[in-house]
Amino acid sequence: MLWEKMSVNCAILLRFDATGLDKPGSPETVPGPRGTQRTTGPARIPPSRAGRLFAALVLATLAACSRAPEPVTGFGGLAFGAPRPADCAALAVPLPQSLAGSLAYCAKDGGVAFAGATLADVSLGFFEGRFFAASAVLADPGQADALAKRLTATHGRPYCRDRDAVCLWRMGDADAVLETPQAGPPRLLVRSRSLAGQVAAAGGESAAAAMPALGDAPGAGDATPAQ
Repeated sequence: MLWEKMSVNCAILLRFDATGLDKPGSPETVPGPRGTQRTTGPARIPPSRAGRLFAALVLATLAACSRAPEPVTGFGGLAFGAPRPADCAALAVPLPQSLAGSLAYCAKDGGVAFAGATLADVSLGFFEGRFFAASAVLADPGQADALAKRLTATHGRPYCRDRDAVCLWRMGDADAVLETPQAGPPRLLVRSRSLAGQVAAAGGESAAAAMPALGDAPGAGDATPAQ
């Protein structure tokens, strides 16, 4: 809805800029015969100047309407880097020894909304007491296609693999990974890229076993964003 409202507002601004040039100006007075004053009607802008003015107004309007989307800085009202909330029950997750004292997961009560989709079975990940990742399933599997379209409209084309079964969107410092398997409900992972990088650095090769396995950032051998 927000994206649609922005598009409507931009269209209104463009129409306003275009019609604003047609408004009559003040009457222009020029000398008449024998010193008398003669009114020639509304002032006219030279065609070349009017064209340049119109182009400048359109460019300014487009620039205002094409601002980058607000960066994603958290999930479900919890900011990345925040401490574990009280309503998140600890989960027993096997962890490599290198991360056993610094990585923890918990299950959040109730559903969470993200980009217009309702999520369930939400798990939150914390590294050194700071929130860095969330994993959940879509409460309505039929929302997966609409969610992908909204993320693409807001954040650009994703990086996809496995025949588009796993797609990743860049959202500032955050990543969103949507997995749509043939069997089972669609799953969503949202994480802070910088904090996830710290987890990987702390855990070394064993960190992958402790991270939600819904895909990773595109590497050198990955395809370009999906068309």
